[in-house]
Parts: sequence; C-alpha cells; structure tokens
Amino acid sequence: MIPAGKGWNTPISDEFDALLAERDGWGAEELDLVINYDIKYRMGDELEGSEDQRMSGPPEKHEEHRSLPGEQEITRFELLRVLEGDVEWMQAQEELIICLCPPVIKRLIAYRVFVNHQYDVVLRGVCSGCKTDATRYVEIGEDSEVERRIKKVLKERGCG
Repeated sequence: MIPAGKGWNTPISDEFDALLAERDGWGAEELDLVINYDIKYRMGDELEGSEDQRMSGPPEKHEEHRSLPGEQEITRFELLRVLEGDVEWMQAQEELIICLCPPVIKRLIAYRVFVNHQYDVVLRGVCSGCKTDATRYVEIGEDSEVERRIKKVLKERGCG
C-alpha cells in the first residue's frame, strides 16, 4: 500500500494499489480498504460531518484466514522443507510485518502459509500488537530452485 497524503500523489498511488490488487487477486472490498484507509480511518476526526457519519476504526476482521484465487495452502513444516530448514529466515518474515498499531515490536502470529501462482509465499495471520489481521508477502518464486521445491511440495499435496 502506498500511503496517500502529504507529499504523495493520490491518483498515482491509487493506480499503483490497483495494479497490486490485480496482481495479487484482491477483491473490490480489499482494494477499497487500501485506497481509502487514510480517509476512512486515520482522518476520521478531521472529516466534516456528524460523529455518526465518521468511521471510528478499521472494519471488523475475518475470523479465518482464507486463500485467494490461485493460492494453495501449505503447512509451516512444508515451507521449512522448501527453505531447506532455514528457521531464521522464517522468524525474520514473522517480524517483518507492516501494521500501524503502536507497539514497535510486533510479529505475525497464528498464521497460515499460502503459495500463489508465481510461487511466492503469503503468510496470513494476526499482528501480535493489535490482534488484527496481518499479511506478509514474500517474493521467493523468482529463485528457480525454490520454485522447484515448491512445485514438489504442491505435487505431493495433489495440488501441482
């Protein structure tokens, strides 16, 4: 998500967000959330209108982390196999989440692992700081050896 606001060109950032949405298979609701987040949630107190017309916070979160079209779920153990046991890499990804909540130190918890059609990894779970949905997208499918290992895991699962 490209932040809109001071110093940012909103039409360009909206176009970029739309390209990401198309690439990653977001629905209209997810794209609207990304494009209008600043207006609806951060700037709620500054917007004109009655208290009833302003949104006081983010929308309710899903209770379950679902896959998007073109994604296949794998287990954390299978991801470790793909990464040849690189636990440190996995832990680093858990800590590299973007969330606007106040805690400085936060990590992705209670997450599920998905692989998309580009053989990139998507970790969907909950932010340890605010307990809302959080996602970590990792572009690892460009590495032909990683792609080969992911294909092997998906084939073993009957998905590939």
